[in-house]
Amino acid sequence: MTMPNARIFRRRRRRLARRRGYVLVMVLALLVLSATLMVAVGRAAMRTAIAARSAEDDLQRRWAVASCRKAVLPYAEQILSALEQERRQPAPRFETSLHLGRQTLALVIADEQAKANVNALLDGTDQARADSRLRQGLAGSGLLNRLRLRPTYGPVIRSIQTPTTGPATRPLLSTNALHVGSFGQIFDDLPPAQLLRPMPGSRIAAADLLTCWGNGAVNVRRATEAALTLAAGRSLTGVEISRLIDARNKLFERKGNESSFDTPAADNLQDAMNKAMSQSIRNRGNLGLAERSTCHSLWIVTRTGRRDEYDLFVLDQANVNRPQVWAFSW
Repeated sequence: MTMPNARIFRRRRRRLARRRGYVLVMVLALLVLSATLMVAVGRAAMRTAIAARSAEDDLQRRWAVASCRKAVLPYAEQILSALEQERRQPAPRFETSLHLGRQTLALVIADEQAKANVNALLDGTDQARADSRLRQGLAGSGLLNRLRLRPTYGPVIRSIQTPTTGPATRPLLSTNALHVGSFGQIFDDLPPAQLLRPMPGSRIAAADLLTCWGNGAVNVRRATEAALTLAAGRSLTGVEISRLIDARNKLFERKGNESSFDTPAADNLQDAMNKAMSQSIRNRGNLGLAERSTCHSLWIVTRTGRRDEYDLFVLDQANVNRPQVWAFSW
């Protein structure tokens, strides 16, 4: 190979080497760009899959809550009555659970008239005294720092009413008195889990003790001693409340299929109720007592593993032609 040809060959080889280095850099850049795009596409697909699953879970939860409300809430009284017949003891609430796909729904059925009505407390006194009675009833519960009674004049929310032509019934409580329409007017920023959690040293939760729905009368057949004590305040002594509880408990000592509404024990309970209400009036109290309930509630707690969601429905059937429903969600 002559000298000029050797020089030409070396120059071509150097140019080819430079081109090969340039191609390698371009290939590496394209690989990095492709990897970045694939990561971005993968993340977008993951976000879409998570959003789709969340939407599926939310739709399933809403349908489950609506189905449970329709299937259970109108029959709450029958469920509690059947439970009392089976267990031979008062049943102010009933808990159960069911599984639906990846979700677990906890249901809590309760008799709202087996609780102390905050509106009845306000109807018979002023806000300061009602607040004091609530603090006494909730002493040791750990909820006193969250208690903040904020009533308004007249109801602040309207109930959902079914479309009927029948007239609405008049409530027993004064419509122009101080009024609370939800737990948000009783407690300040209280999580619903604490409402359903039993208070320290007790099997009763705050949601089992207090209510702001119904006509204000307490159902003696199911109310606990704590609820009766809070509802009565100073208008009844502990001895008088114990007499009511003892007369009520004798209803469940019947044998066989004997009806609890047509026994001497039922007559004794009625006499004890009349004496208690008369004593409450003499002491300027505002205690109303009843033997049946027309207001019930249904808590639905949906657990998905990521978070818990709470729904509360309250049904007042005082007027069978125009039942009222309140709904709350957390």
